[in-house]
Amino acid sequence: MNKNKNGEGFVSGSEKSEFAPMAIAILIICFLVGMTGKFAFENFPNLVSPLSGEFGFARATVNSIYSMGGIITGLSGPIVGTLFDRLGPRNVYGLGILAGGIGLVLASFAGHILHFYFSISLLIGFTAAACGNVTNSALASRWFRRKLPLALAIIYSSMGAGSFLGLSLSQILIEHFGWRRAELTLGICVLAMIPLLMLMPWKRLAAGRKEPFAAPTADRPDPPEVEWTMGKAVRTTAFWGLASVFFFTGNAMFAVVIQAVTYLIEV
Repeated sequence: MNKNKNGEGFVSGSEKSEFAPMAIAILIICFLVGMTGKFAFENFPNLVSPLSGEFGFARATVNSIYSMGGIITGLSGPIVGTLFDRLGPRNVYGLGILAGGIGLVLASFAGHILHFYFSISLLIGFTAAACGNVTNSALASRWFRRKLPLALAIIYSSMGAGSFLGLSLSQILIEHFGWRRAELTLGICVLAMIPLLMLMPWKRLAAGRKEPFAAPTADRPDPPEVEWTMGKAVRTTAFWGLASVFFFTGNAMFAVVIQAVTYLIEV
């Protein structure tokens, strides 16, 4: 076995696959958790018409619930990252899914705009952060090195899967049972995931990969030897480039998504 300058072990010779059984389990868990976070939040566009009709809310008022949820998700990112470092993935994922399930259940009994701000914007907005890219990326990085981009691509696809499932299932439930029973059913489904999540061997999963990674080669050299901190990151062009991509893409995408369902119904 060879060692790099930091003393980290590598497998010499042929590359050892990073997709070991436990690493694949991490991918599946992160995918399901990420899908749940999006599932809880992204079913909201189906509520625009029902809430406007029942409460007489202006569309801008209903959309503000979704917008506030997005803001809460963004602001919760640093908080979730800190909690992940201190409490570990088991507790952060559990807290996020609990908040999402409770938020959906409470939304089914809501009778005032403030109730929706609390249940959907605050609770489910936090869920989207706790079960989103921040936590999943942190956990995946403990199991993957050279295959981390591929692992993250697989995990990030859960965002689309969760949105598709949440919108599809909620629309079916709304058509058959009404929006209140639909939200209640979705909330119960989310809460049902908690016992399964708690039964996972989190001590082993959170510990990360024990086997050494493959040795670096000429075409795939060692990654930069930098111990990143927030202070170092914000002083780089790459950080602000990525931040800009997420900011402008998110604004453009979600400005359309919230209007799409109602528009398609009306036309």
